[in-house]
Amino acid sequence: HAVRAIAEGFTFLQDVGVVSYEESHYRQSRYMANVAGAGFDAHVVQRLSHLKKKGHKSRWRYTWCLIRNFFRYKPTGVKVWVDGRLVYNNLLLSAAVGICKFNGGGIQQLPEAVADDGILDLSLIRPVHFWHLLFRFHYLFNGGIYRIRHILQERGSSIRIESSPEVGVEVDGEPLGHTP
Repeated sequence: HAVRAIAEGFTFLQDVGVVSYEESHYRQSRYMANVAGAGFDAHVVQRLSHLKKKGHKSRWRYTWCLIRNFFRYKPTGVKVWVDGRLVYNNLLLSAAVGICKFNGGGIQQLPEAVADDGILDLSLIRPVHFWHLLFRFHYLFNGGIYRIRHILQERGSSIRIESSPEVGVEVDGEPLGHTP
């Protein structure tokens, strides 16, 4: 489909975000074209990257990594600001900030995201029991993620996440540094 769209001259202007994070005690920045994650999301991406380097290949690799690491990751104290307004100050499992709807094996972490509206979408996943999430797992793929009561939604042009202790950050599926 992509080759045909290019050949036919179809173009689309999409928003791009800038993600700031820390690595080796220095502030770094990276452009984002899809979704950035912090916390559990970044932990899974880091583990997935490790598996890829070892040569593990499978269609279900991301889902397997997601389930397996759910029991290893502990929620962290996080503060989240949207457009300068504190919207969350509590333990958090995972956060996704993005421009587009999909990431990680077809998961719709941001089902209401619009790629050219100038707004970032934010999903915050509060600590949740494994069985509660497992029985609602299909919502992660069908756009019904906000039906899960442990998941909060926000939108804004500027999103800031701070944690104590620091948590990992990933951008467009690439593990980077950590939160400030």
